[in-house]
Amino acid sequence: MEKIGATPRYGLRTMWTWATAILAAVGVAMAVTCLNLSRLPHFIPAKLPFTPEATSRGETSSSVEIPVALLSTYYEHGMEHTPPRDPSGAMQRREHFYRAPPDPWDLIRLHLGSSAGESQLRNQLGQLKALWLSGRPIPAELPTALERSAGQADLDASILMEAGRSFDFLVGDELAAAFFRAAFVKAQTRYARTTPGDPRALPLLRQLDQTAALWRLKDYPALEMRFTLARRLYPPLSVESRRAGCLLVDALYYQDRFDEAADLILQVQKEHQQAGDLGALEHSDLYEMEYMQGYVLGAAGRFAEAIPHLQRVCGSGEHARAAADVLFSAFLNTGRFEEARACYADIVKRFDVPTAARRVMRRRLEQAVLRKQWQQQTAALDQ
Repeated sequence: MEKIGATPRYGLRTMWTWATAILAAVGVAMAVTCLNLSRLPHFIPAKLPFTPEATSRGETSSSVEIPVALLSTYYEHGMEHTPPRDPSGAMQRREHFYRAPPDPWDLIRLHLGSSAGESQLRNQLGQLKALWLSGRPIPAELPTALERSAGQADLDASILMEAGRSFDFLVGDELAAAFFRAAFVKAQTRYARTTPGDPRALPLLRQLDQTAALWRLKDYPALEMRFTLARRLYPPLSVESRRAGCLLVDALYYQDRFDEAADLILQVQKEHQQAGDLGALEHSDLYEMEYMQGYVLGAAGRFAEAIPHLQRVCGSGEHARAAADVLFSAFLNTGRFEEARACYADIVKRFDVPTAARRVMRRRLEQAVLRKQWQQQTAALDQ
């Protein structure tokens, strides 16, 4: 995670002017060569544009290479590649809509009015720019103040999203997240009556994909807002809507809202069944959804519901150990002690379980049996 610290993330006072000049040069070169910035790989080495290079014929050629900083990490490919998955590059294809972000100060200034709230935002942005150019520390409370002022200003969600991307590059994730959160609140209002699947929401949805900063910050409330918007605006039963549902489950789970997460993962599974395509492109999606349902239901304390899902995945696969551990707990909590003993023996046999962990599991089993016996004896005495 980047910390808002004592120096700008990239460069000195003239950094933005230099970067703007590079962007202009890159734009001309791209127009001439018909290159699409979104299709360039993220590992291109940082060189100035128009570097003369020798060709195989002994001539010279002007190549165009994009500085790495202009291709900041806005997309998260790993966490977001959830069922229904497409192994042919579905996550990377989102970058076809990538464009380098603009100067955030100019962008916001052009769209600000003259209300009191907007004057406050203008002053705060001026303070931020002065601090950034001078390399002085940015007060920890400034991003929060900017988020509040941006939310009160008459700015469209798309403008705030663009500003967030720019500030992510220039300053860091915390400031970017402040503008993203303000944008999400605006979008909730603007798109409240928008019909799911309305193409007018596509620009916003493509911007939502470029908020990897929220994952790096573990800002799960903001991720909840993001995936709630995506789930509502994509067409029902679409791959994108169901994928957003799985990711919304993650956001709820990491806020300890286990019952909500459990209800949602079951609803997403129903949608998979309606669509009928789960596992068509990636067979392991069937396994993954069984695991997600079992694990989240177990976290919610809905052990009887969790057991069938966990039994189907604990025997093999990448989640076998985690599923077996939850299954052991589920058996204990439902009073199925013989199955719990068998599950414990299976875990010890198949996995490298430290001695201390084995003792803990045996103690849990013994205590659960004693607790059940005590409850039965107490009930008998009460009769």
